[in-house]
Amino acid sequence: MNHQRLNHSAIFRGENWLLNFDALKEGCSHKFSTLYDTLVREGGNEYDLDRARTAIFYLRSILERHLLTGADKVCVEIGCGIGTKAFAINDLFGQYFGIDTQADQIKIAETRSKSLNITNTTFIHANAVEALRSQEAYGLPEQLDVLLLY
Repeated sequence: MNHQRLNHSAIFRGENWLLNFDALKEGCSHKFSTLYDTLVREGGNEYDLDRARTAIFYLRSILERHLLTGADKVCVEIGCGIGTKAFAINDLFGQYFGIDTQADQIKIAETRSKSLNITNTTFIHANAVEALRSQEAYGLPEQLDVLLLY
């Protein structure tokens, strides 16, 4: 049996990890100042603020380095809660959908989306398995590029 050594660097950094580090850093800094200030102003708790920091400085760069982003890409987040991660990375995609089973969480996410003037993000109150099995019934496009469970 022939075994190949796993390239950990490619998995964690992405094949394009040096693609444009300055642009990645600038995008993260801008997103952080915009989103973080809004969350603080709206009374975001430490948990929400930590989620925003992690999504902006970690998740964004992983998605970009692995070339999973673009105006032609659709992302679906399972368990989106109040949308903190969505607001940190939605601009990396043409369309972003957040799905959660908690109606009160979806309502908060929708309110925050309006206050942040976000237009490419839709929040869906549903069981994710049902929504993914019946994409058209829940307003999801047929082609999904990124499925996020984080």
